[in-house]
Amino acid sequence: RLNDISKRSFSELTLTRDSSWNGRVIVKTNLNCRGSGEKRLLGRVSDRDPLRHLPVWLSVRIRHRIQRARSPFREYVVFDSIDRVPPRIWKDDAFVVERFVAERDGDDYILRRCNVLGDVTVNHVFRSRVPVAHGPTMFDPRRVDPPEELLSIRDAIGLDFGRLDYSIVDGRVVLDDIKSTPSARPSPRLIGIATELAAGLRRFRPSGG
Repeated sequence: RLNDISKRSFSELTLTRDSSWNGRVIVKTNLNCRGSGEKRLLGRVSDRDPLRHLPVWLSVRIRHRIQRARSPFREYVVFDSIDRVPPRIWKDDAFVVERFVAERDGDDYILRRCNVLGDVTVNHVFRSRVPVAHGPTMFDPRRVDPPEELLSIRDAIGLDFGRLDYSIVDGRVVLDDIKSTPSARPSPRLIGIATELAAGLRRFRPSGG
């Protein structure tokens, strides 16, 4: 039921160049996973994309060559203030600039991930030493129950299968990302999650089945 997982479709943290926010900001791509899926299908990520007129196969090859490790297309970038954001970011609707709000516990950043299938959820809390965490930078996974506010968000957006990445700041759920096709390399922990989620398939059984 969920057809749009772009950041602008759900984020409550988005900023404009004229916003009065004085704290740190984070630059993301509006499309999930830096728009990699759309690039494969369309060969472009923006109406201003200089490669948009090239054949898809060629534009994708060129884009992979010109991207650098510190490019916002390769990873999210945190800036100390809104005036530090490069001007080109504001001119390109492929990007979204958000207030950077993070859940903290001492020096650690806290990240929460809730896998969903039907009415079954598997929710974990992770720690990280860095503000933009993924994969090897996340540690100490702990299983916890998802907050009721998150379950209300799941139902409101119609997420039947996917993952919600979020944090809890000032007692409220802050939704960081929605993934409608989550994937990861197999591991005993992830196989356990998949096995548990499988029970959620009962929601989709035909009547009488």
